[in-house]
Amino acid sequence: MNRLALTLVLVSLPFAACGKKTPPEPQKVTEAADTEKVAAVADTEKVAAVATDDAKSEPTTDVAPGVEPPPTEAPPTEAPKVEEPPVVVDWMSWDGGVDFAAMTADGLAGPNVIFHIARVVHTPIGSAPSGMILYQPDPAQPPVVAGFVSGDETVGAYFGPKIFAGTPFEKAPAMKADISVEYDAATAVATATVKVGEHTFKASMSEVGAMYRIDRVPGPMTPFQQQGVEAKAGKVTLEVDGAAVNLIMPPMGVSGGPPAVWAATGIYSR
Repeated sequence: MNRLALTLVLVSLPFAACGKKTPPEPQKVTEAADTEKVAAVADTEKVAAVATDDAKSEPTTDVAPGVEPPPTEAPPTEAPKVEEPPVVVDWMSWDGGVDFAAMTADGLAGPNVIFHIARVVHTPIGSAPSGMILYQPDPAQPPVVAGFVSGDETVGAYFGPKIFAGTPFEKAPAMKADISVEYDAATAVATATVKVGEHTFKASMSEVGAMYRIDRVPGPMTPFQQQGVEAKAGKVTLEVDGAAVNLIMPPMGVSGGPPAVWAATGIYSR
């Protein structure tokens, strides 16, 4: 082969090589790619495990046909809070009360007759027929009788400083008295007789109505809670030492209710 032919052969070899197709080299998996794949598989397995645990924790509601599902437990509830009742320091209760307040003449500023008498009154220091009387026929003169009356003077002395503390009745005297009270349910008539000192009071109530329950809050002249059962009286009469007394009933009695009631039972507390 001459030099020219050899030169042509050597020049044509690179161009021939450029026209041939060479197979692609296999891709190499790097270490980072391997780590990503492992992490992805681990995450998938973790999600599957959580889903399985949740499914186990949820109560199943599948029951066989005709079988009652198990009852579900109600969530616990807090016990209701009970308020402590108010403390009672002083109190009195009674049975069979003839109670009224009245004026003996028109134009008076307030009642000059108060008659509150019970067949029996209970207190922390004892029980006895007791009550209160104010009889002042002439407002310009001292009362004929004014104070607490009782079959037991010790019981009578309890009312002023304990039940009526803070009112004009706090300093009222306590007087020994003979007291009797009767009530005829058939005729709806109540009577009370009180003998105190040299004076005798006889009161009568008629046309006694239906009983009702009371719960009155304390007031200026009645500084105690009043609870009980009473009935309004339609007619009231009073005799003092055998003489009838003219009575004009005010709109309201001293205890905050009707001016005349048959107080079957009740309690004052403070």
